[in-house]
Amino acid sequence: MHYHFTSGAINKECSLYECPNEASKSNNYMCPYCKNDVILRKGEIRKHHFAHKSENNTCKYYTKPTTQHMIDDVKHIIQSNFNNNNQILIESKCEYIKKYNHPCREIINKYIKKNDTLTCEINFDFIYNKADIAFIENGKIKYIIECFIEDNDDSGVQFSKAFNRPEPWFKLDVKDFLEQYSKINNDAQDTSEDTSKHTSKDTSKDVKTIKINCLRNARYCHKCSKLYTIEQEKNRENRVRLAERLKRLKDLRNKKN
Repeated sequence: MHYHFTSGAINKECSLYECPNEASKSNNYMCPYCKNDVILRKGEIRKHHFAHKSENNTCKYYTKPTTQHMIDDVKHIIQSNFNNNNQILIESKCEYIKKYNHPCREIINKYIKKNDTLTCEINFDFIYNKADIAFIENGKIKYIIECFIEDNDDSGVQFSKAFNRPEPWFKLDVKDFLEQYSKINNDAQDTSEDTSKHTSKDTSKDVKTIKINCLRNARYCHKCSKLYTIEQEKNRENRVRLAERLKRLKDLRNKKN
């Protein structure tokens, strides 16, 4: 898996991050890290990607990205797709435990799409901490996505991401996401090349769905939500009956004394 094929660049004219499959050779770009000029390579053999113009450049963002490079790349990819009106699909599994400790594992889909009141911010500061990706609606956090990577040495940061997050928040596996996103780009590139042989239609602007497999099973599906509500009500009733029984026993003991 070549992670650098997914790495985008900053469009110098509009200051927006653009992924290789969405970029145009007519624009000027710079590296998000070293800020030096990069070129877009859109050939017929290798997959579309960016590269530094200078061969003497020591920045490894496009050749051998670090874990932090990949994490930041995911943030920019999601924000870029959101701003381009592509929908974000987050898949998680129902964690409700049924009888005999059998988890439900029903797939729960959450679609996020740009509208007049919803924006996407990266490295967003809020009262308790900082969110990797935050979707803001009318000034308030609506969803949070945190990026995790197994071989990230900064375990303290990874550990802190699991706490003090307003619900709902989602946990993303960086490498899994980049692999899936690279496949989408490869398919889109192949389709674009095949189409270009027969027509001049530009498929790079087609709306697509960016899927995220959430690692955090912290929600109930529709059916299990009803079961959970019933279970909670039964537990409440049992607590009330137990309290009443204890009170009666206490009253009887007091009368005997």
